[in-house]
Amino acid sequence: LGLKVYVDKRRYKILSSLEWPPEKLSILTTKPDETILWVVPLGNVNLKKMSSYQTIRMRGFSRDFDRVVGFRPTGWSMSKSSDIVRTNSRDNLTVHAVPYSEHSSFPELIECLECLNPKRIIPTVSVHSSDDQVKLLVAYWKDSQANLV
Repeated sequence: LGLKVYVDKRRYKILSSLEWPPEKLSILTTKPDETILWVVPLGNVNLKKMSSYQTIRMRGFSRDFDRVVGFRPTGWSMSKSSDIVRTNSRDNLTVHAVPYSEHSSFPELIECLECLNPKRIIPTVSVHSSDDQVKLLVAYWKDSQANLV
């Protein structure tokens, strides 16, 4: 879009740790007055909470918007209709729910480990077998690394 993308300082720190090239990282800003394109918590992308983005007042910055549009990437947005993207609107607020899942297949997780080579893995899904799943994943990853040598 040719626009900078506003992210909060916590999210900027996380994205900076990915060691992106400077030209890629330069599209991000922690200054809300530099852009109209914002990354916000997923829980805020709904018709009830998005109204709070119509008028922004923070850190000496103030701005009113005529319209607020949100994109909600979540697997929960899949519908039985033929529409891939589900849209809800009220007044000058619009939310586009886009089918997306953070869940990866086992081979995709192995590929991610091979690419990132992490020192530690912390499961974020609270299931009783998460420790066993991480052990299985690491064992398979180590095995695949040994086969490369």
